[in-house]
Amino acid sequence: MVAASFFLIEVWCLGVKAGFFVVMTPRKFGDRIDELSRQQPFIDIDPSVARKLLHDAAVYAVGLDLAPSEDFAQVEAIFGDISMAKETFTFGKNGKPFFISGPHIRRILDTLAKRAGPDGFNFRGVWPISLDGVARQSASAVPVISRSFHNSPSMNARKSLLKLAHK
Repeated sequence: MVAASFFLIEVWCLGVKAGFFVVMTPRKFGDRIDELSRQQPFIDIDPSVARKLLHDAAVYAVGLDLAPSEDFAQVEAIFGDISMAKETFTFGKNGKPFFISGPHIRRILDTLAKRAGPDGFNFRGVWPISLDGVARQSASAVPVISRSFHNSPSMNARKSLLKLAHK
């Protein structure tokens, strides 16, 4: 049997977007890895570096009042007693959180506006008509980035799935 944790880390704003822990046969594990790697390339890194990146991404997002995936503690447990590397990571884009429109847009934009202020983050997507408790004063209050990053190599690298498996 193979015990594995999978993480989706978004370093521009949301931190640990998703994570899950599974125990499966080696064959099912191989099939799952093949399926996931067709969707998004994996980045192989040392477990201590993966743990540090996961931890720091969660801390960054929590600093913006954005909680990590609800399964974060369970999936992080796969690291056991592996210590965190000393590497440092940069989060945000151009010194600010950069949110790309997705699920829970109103909640996330409201949280970012309250936490970072209207000029304290960047956003790409369609701005909702209003934010709870936050008035949008002008089109320039929060810059909207129109260039699509979804298919660029840099976006793929930042959203790559990290894998760590113990057999």
